[in-house]
Amino acid sequence: MIKKVFVDGVEIGRLNYQIRTIENSIFISLFRLKPEFRGRGYFKYLFNGVISIAKKNNINTLMLSVGGEGDIEDKYLLNLYKRYGFIGDKRRMILDIRNI
Repeated sequence: MIKKVFVDGVEIGRLNYQIRTIENSIFISLFRLKPEFRGRGYFKYLFNGVISIAKKNNINTLMLSVGGEGDIEDKYLLNLYKRYGFIGDKRRMILDIRNI
């Protein structure tokens, strides 16, 4: 599934995710914003959207891995996800959303 964000009709970001029913989780496979739109709250908008989807589907866990976003360093992404509550390392980060 894909969740997108648009500004003036132009896509500036997207979040690709899969609901994994066996694990009762959502795996985020892509979380991207155009560089000029970073730091303006669009990440939070997409993040809150996937949390809403998880809660509607009685899913308590979000998972993702970090790597190779081109112009973004992995260290930056790890710190960003940790600010939002994810734990783990670059290969597997997990967030329990029950208290969000």
